Amino acid sequence: DITDEHLERLGKIYKKYFKLNNQTEKSINEDIQTLFKNKPTLGVNIRGTDFNRGYDGHPVAVKAEQLMVHIDEILEKRNIEQIFIATDDQRLLEEFVERYGDKALYFKDVRRETSDEPVMHVNYLENEDGIKYRGGYECLRDVYALVACDSLVAGFSGVEAMAQIIKKSKAESYNERKIVSNGVYVHGKDPMVHPNR
Repeated sequence: DITDEHLERLGKIYKKYFKLNNQTEKSINEDIQTLFKNKPTLGVNIRGTDFNRGYDGHPVAVKAEQLMVHIDEILEKRNIEQIFIATDDQRLLEEFVERYGDKALYFKDVRRETSDEPVMHVNYLENEDGIKYRGGYECLRDVYALVACDSLVAGFSGVEAMAQIIKKSKAESYNERKIVSNGVYVHGKDPMVHPNR
């Protein structure tokens, strides 16, 4: 689990040592602006695909319904016009689109998987030109889009953690933040459960 104090420290490190190159920063900002149109946005991050395999030391996958409970609570009390969905799993994306309809936003040019195969492995096997760069760009853009959101609901993952670190590096915070954790797989044992943030 990442404490708020740890996020603060990592945010300072990020601010000091990390910077996007001009081309990547410009492209990401344009993509986010085009999608968000400066409207209040709730960011949602949920991992699927290989998170369902139960790798030792990895977070236990959360279900869409677990996040929807918190999304609905935030929609009731905040002026949120749209919900940005960042996911690697087409099946999960479809659940959110079915529930939230036109409020659901997502980048349409992202490669998503419909199985428990990791997207990066499937893409790598396709052996297309620029595939490694494109996959990295899509993930990085999702992170920065989550940073641009007013509130955040997410399952425990590296993507949500990085979004929070970058948000802290900008001395910003989410109006609402709920990170749902079902624990971490420990070989041969029940998952270790961290308290939800």
